[in-house]
Amino acid sequence: MKWPRAELALLLLAAFLAPLVGGHVSLDATPATGPWITSLFWGPTSPFGTRAVLGTLLALSFIISVRGKRFVQVPSLPLLGALTALVFWTGCTSLWSSFPYASYSTWLNWILFGLALVATVSSCGRQSGVRALLTSLVVGAVLVAINGVTEYSAMKALDPGYRVFGGWNNPNALAGLLASVAPLAAGLSFSKTRLVSLSASVATAIIVFCLMLTQSKGGMIALCLGLIGFVTLGFFWTKKISAAKPLVPVAVAIALVLALFVSNKAPGGAAPLARVMDPSVTSQQSAGFRVLLWKGSVQLVADRPLGSGPGTYRFESAKPGLTEQTVHAHQTVLQTAVEVGLPGVVLLLAVIGLWFVGLFKDSRNWPDETKTLRACMFGSVVAACVDGLFESNLIYTGSGIVMFLVMGAGLQLTATGSSPEAAPKPARLWMAGLVGCVSLLMFWHTAFIEGIKSASSRSIVEGQTRTARDDLAFAMTLAPNDGETAYLAAKVNPDERLTLLQRAVALAPRPLYYRALSREYLRAGRPTGAVGALKKALSWDPNNLSTLEALYQTQGNLGQEDDARATAERLISVEETPYLQVRALPELVPLEPADARVYLADQGDRAEQNLSGALETYKKYMSVSAPYIISIIGNDPKATLAGHGLDEIESVRQKGLAVIQRLTNMTADPDKLSNLTKDRSLFEPH
Repeated sequence: MKWPRAELALLLLAAFLAPLVGGHVSLDATPATGPWITSLFWGPTSPFGTRAVLGTLLALSFIISVRGKRFVQVPSLPLLGALTALVFWTGCTSLWSSFPYASYSTWLNWILFGLALVATVSSCGRQSGVRALLTSLVVGAVLVAINGVTEYSAMKALDPGYRVFGGWNNPNALAGLLASVAPLAAGLSFSKTRLVSLSASVATAIIVFCLMLTQSKGGMIALCLGLIGFVTLGFFWTKKISAAKPLVPVAVAIALVLALFVSNKAPGGAAPLARVMDPSVTSQQSAGFRVLLWKGSVQLVADRPLGSGPGTYRFESAKPGLTEQTVHAHQTVLQTAVEVGLPGVVLLLAVIGLWFVGLFKDSRNWPDETKTLRACMFGSVVAACVDGLFESNLIYTGSGIVMFLVMGAGLQLTATGSSPEAAPKPARLWMAGLVGCVSLLMFWHTAFIEGIKSASSRSIVEGQTRTARDDLAFAMTLAPNDGETAYLAAKVNPDERLTLLQRAVALAPRPLYYRALSREYLRAGRPTGAVGALKKALSWDPNNLSTLEALYQTQGNLGQEDDARATAERLISVEETPYLQVRALPELVPLEPADARVYLADQGDRAEQNLSGALETYKKYMSVSAPYIISIIGNDPKATLAGHGLDEIESVRQKGLAVIQRLTNMTADPDKLSNLTKDRSLFEPH
C-alpha cells in the first residue's frame, strides 16, 4: 500500500474532520463542560478552536506543498484574483465595524475558505488525489449522518416528529451539509471497483435518509436540485443512461423514511416528516420569519451598501425593528451583503461563477470517470448554492470548507482551472510564511481567547472569581478590542465594573451590555447616564422588550412618571408588530408586555383593562410555554430554554394568581367571577 504524500494526507484529514466538527458558530462565551481539547471536537463551546485545528491542517498542507515544489499549482489567475480580492475586501470592512473583534474573528473564516481552495489545488493532484479527497468528505459526512440516525432512534419514542441535529448547530445547517455531500457520494458510486461502488451507494442512502430526518425543506430542495444537476450533466457529458444510477439509493432512502412516517405516526399527528407533509404547521413561522429577515436585510444593505463588517449581522439584524436580534439572515447572499457589502457579494459570485465557467471548458475531452466526478462536484456546489438561498450556510466552518474544498478539487479536473507556475525559492518561502504561518497565528490567537473566555465563564458560574479575574485580565491584554472580554471581566471586578462596562459598550455596543451599564450607572448615583445607556441600546434594537422594560422601570424609579408610562405603552404596542407576532420560537410567550400592563395598572391607568390583558398573556404562557419548556428541560431546576426555566414558570404562576385576586376585588359581576375562578385552576399547583 502506497501512503499519500504528507501534504495530501493533511488535506484529507481536514476534509474528513470538516463535516464532523465544523457545525457550530461562535456566539457568546459558553462555560466549558470538560477538557478544552475535548471541546475542540465535540460540542459548541469552542468553534474557533475547531477552526484552528482545521486551519492548521490546511495551512501545513499548503506550506509543505509550496516549500517542496519548484512549480506551484495555483488556480487560474482570474479566479485567484477574485478570491484574493474577496478575502482582502472582507478584511477591509472590518475597519469600520462597530464590533472590531467579532469582525476580525469572522474574517478569519473567509481566510480559511480561501486557504481550503488554494491548498486543495496545490496539494491534491489530478486524479487519485481528487477521488481520495471526495472520499474523505463522504466518510466524514456519513459518520455525521449515522450520528443523526442514532439520535433519532433514541428520540422517536418520545417525539416521532423530532428533527435530528447530528452534532451540528441546528437541523437546517446539517441538512445543508448533507445536501452538498450527497452528490459526491453518488459520484463515487460509479467507481470501477465493486466494493467502492457499493459502499458509495450505501453512503448515499444513509446521507439522504438522515437529511430527510432533519425535515429541512430548504435542504431537501437543495438535495433535489444538486442531484438533478449531477445526473443531467453526467448524462449530457457521457451520453449513458447509467448516469441515473445514483437515483436508486436516493429512492431507497426516501422510501424508508416514508415507511417510517406511516409506521410511527402518533395519534396526535406527530410523525417523521410531519413538518414537511403538513407545510401549514410551520409556514407562518418558518417562511414568514424568513421574509421578515430578508426585508430587514435589504433595509440594512440600503443603509450601508459597503457593509457593516464580517460577523455583525447578528448585532445589526434588529435595527429595522422587524425581528429580534438573529444570528442568521437565512440567506447567504443577503447575510454577506449586510456584513461585507455589495462589493463582497459581487466578488463571491464572481468566484463561484468563474468556477462554473472553468468546469465546463473542454468538458467533452475527458474520460467518462473524470466527467462523472466533475458532474458530481457540479451537483455538490449547486446544492450548496441552492441551500444558501434558504440558509446562511457559509457562517458554518464545516459547510464553507466543504464547498471550497470541492471547488478546489473541481479545478484539478479541468484543463484551464489551474496550472503550475514557476516560483523561485524566496517567493515560495514568502508565500508559505505569509499565507500559512500568519493565518496559523491568527487562527490560534482567536482559539486561545475563546478558550480563556469559556474557562472564565465556568469559573464565574462556580464562584471562582479570582481565577476568572486573572484569566480575563490576561485575555484583555491579548485581545484589547474584544468587548465581550471586558463585559465578563466586569462581572468579577466590582471596583472597576463601571469602567469595564464602558469599555465593553465602546467595543461592542450590544443592548445586553448597555443594560448592564445602565444598572451600574444607577449604583454609582448617575441616573442620567442610566437612562442614556438604555436609549442607546434601543438604537440597536428599537423593539427590544428587555431594554424597554428596564427603561420604564428606571424612569419610574427616578420619578419620570410620564416618560415611564409612555415607554410602557411603547412596549405594549410591540405586541401588534411582526417583531412579536412572527418569532423564531413561537412557543415561548414574551412576558414583558404583561408586566408592563401590570405596571400601568399600578399607576392607575385603565387598571381593570390592563390587568385583564396581562392575565391573558400569563394564561397563554401557562398553557403553551410551560408545557413546552418542561417537555424539553424536564424537572431539572437548573436547566433553561432561552432563559426560561422552572423558576420562571413559578414566577408566572404567582403573577397570574396575584392578578386574578386583584381582578376579583374589582368586580361583582357573577360571570366575570366565574371565569376568574376557572382561570385560577390554570395557575394553581397540580
